[in-house]
Amino acid sequence: MLDNVPLNKKSNNFTIPAGARRLDFTYTGLSFVAPERLRFKHMLVGFDTDYSQPTQNHNVSYTNLPPGDYRLLVTAMNADGVWNSTPTIINFTQEAFFWQHSSFWISCFFILMICVIFIIYWREQKNKKHQRLLEEMVLLRTEDLRQEQKKSDKLLRNILPDSVADKLKQLNSDNVADSMAEYFDEATILFADIVGFTQISDREGPAKMVSALNKLFSRFDQRALSMGVEKIKTIGDCYMAACGIPTPNANHVTTMIEFARGIQKDLEEYNKESPITFSMRIGLNSGPVVAGVIGTHKFIYDVWGDTVNVACRMEPLCTQGKIRLTRMVKDKMNEQDLSQIIAEYDVDVRGKGMMKTYEL
Repeated sequence: MLDNVPLNKKSNNFTIPAGARRLDFTYTGLSFVAPERLRFKHMLVGFDTDYSQPTQNHNVSYTNLPPGDYRLLVTAMNADGVWNSTPTIINFTQEAFFWQHSSFWISCFFILMICVIFIIYWREQKNKKHQRLLEEMVLLRTEDLRQEQKKSDKLLRNILPDSVADKLKQLNSDNVADSMAEYFDEATILFADIVGFTQISDREGPAKMVSALNKLFSRFDQRALSMGVEKIKTIGDCYMAACGIPTPNANHVTTMIEFARGIQKDLEEYNKESPITFSMRIGLNSGPVVAGVIGTHKFIYDVWGDTVNVACRMEPLCTQGKIRLTRMVKDKMNEQDLSQIIAEYDVDVRGKGMMKTYEL
């Protein structure tokens, strides 16, 4: 009986479909002397490990047998206590669901491994892609920072000399004032000032004047850059420059005189093209100076010392369109420049007394 349904099997070998829950076997033995004294024992090979105890029961039941091959052995004992020499045997196979086959689990294992490998590969590719994106972002950001640093460096070098900018980048703001001022034995200082600037400003207006000065002083800047002259600053309509700082120059006087003559030519060319024309006075002096950066913020490269003060005094004493210089400059001039001196003046210089000055 299979799940209480009779199995009409004419063979002692049969198959039980997967999912069967209960299998019942009923048997009997023949005895014409004392049937009531018959005893039976059974063993299901593949499930039981030994024969059952002798009993008068004529049936045995098995439930939820695992898939596999089985043999049911049944033997009987008569009233005289004699057992069958050979048991009766029924062979049957309990079929399995597809998921109960080892091949199914092996397949599942391989599918699982493939899935795991795929997931690992997918995650690895995703991580690599993410890493590439991060690297690209880092490269872009690094390039942006490099460009910003380049702009900052260019701006800094437009404000300060290259050597000073290099030193300044290596210092912190706490020791700038102590570290960035240097003494120079020899340098030439130039002050160039526009004549009658106030009157021209009143006539033309501040906007036009600023534009005009920007165009003119830009010419001076280009010349200073090409000749190795250091522009210090502009003070209103006054242009201040130095030669021999921050890099010493043995020919600082000759170079500065050439520069002074050069900016006079720049002014002449500018006046030919501009509706607003200017004239200029230039003062020069040579001697020891202290140059550098002081303070901790909004600093500029500047020059200090008596040499600077005297150079500043020379400019207002100068004849319009000429170059006024001191004895210290004259003593270092070459023969060609000396031949260009057109006048000698003894003047009372504020804070210095009487001084010999000269004009080119």
